[in-house]
Amino acid sequence: MSTDVIPKWRRSTGWVRPGVLAVPFLPCACFKIAQPQGFLEEEIKTYPRVQPCRSG
Repeated sequence: MSTDVIPKWRRSTGWVRPGVLAVPFLPCACFKIAQPQGFLEEEIKTYPRVQPCRSG
């Protein structure tokens, strides 16, 4: 069993790429955590009611 040495650029790329992808989702996660109690229930009431599709 041999262990290959991972080049430094590959190791840093493995950390940077997921970090860059996390940046756009970070505000979304913060807003989700910071929601006041009952926010989602009140927000859902303003959406139009969806009618089921009839097939046939």
